[in-house]
Amino acid sequence: MRLTVQRGGPGPLLRLPSERPLWGVAQAILDAEPSFQSCTVVKTKNRTRVLSWRKQPGALELRVSKTVLGHPDDIAAVVLRDDQDAWARLRALHMGQREEVKPVLNAPLGQTHDLRPLCTAAMRFVPEVSTPPPLRWGDWPSTLPRRRIQLGACDGVGIRVHPVLDHASVPDFVLEVLLHHELLHLAIPPKVVGGRRVIHSRVFRHRERAHPAYAQSQAWERAHISNLLKRIRAKG
Repeated sequence: MRLTVQRGGPGPLLRLPSERPLWGVAQAILDAEPSFQSCTVVKTKNRTRVLSWRKQPGALELRVSKTVLGHPDDIAAVVLRDDQDAWARLRALHMGQREEVKPVLNAPLGQTHDLRPLCTAAMRFVPEVSTPPPLRWGDWPSTLPRRRIQLGACDGVGIRVHPVLDHASVPDFVLEVLLHHELLHLAIPPKVVGGRRVIHSRVFRHRERAHPAYAQSQAWERAHISNLLKRIRAKG
């Protein structure tokens, strides 16, 4: 659902019930920032990204997960003031509702690879993570990639690995470096800096490259990306 609110436009009573939460977010933005003449709010079902936005002269477009739509003041604080306390509240709310909707799976054993020992090895370089997070192999995608593949994902609770890597041709060090990357997301959460949500900060990248097998893993991925794409398309 998408709603654009103009400054001085109709209030919530003239909106459909389904539009009122979006109106509340847009109005909180317009009340807090006089330079905006309009605000567009898009409700999403994104399970990993809570907020994203794009500023234009006199306008803001904001994508908001449905899990946090009822907290317009915190949303405005994050977008307009980089308020880290508000961001922490929204993320906690989002993660709590995600867990209620769908329990976190822990299924690390694939057809070829077991993610558990590889994650334990990767944790040597991420001391902030003392307990292995839930690990699982993902599903084969319904939309086939063209050039790039998201090989792993961390949603703040668990780590998911693309099933194309559960293959005898994939070395253990590739999976360990991938898990190291995702563990760093748990140790170094995103921050809002200058209106942008920064996921891979300079500190994050520095620590990622510090893994002894990082360069070797990157070289392997570059050399084998065509084969990985072929196997995904064959499954599709």
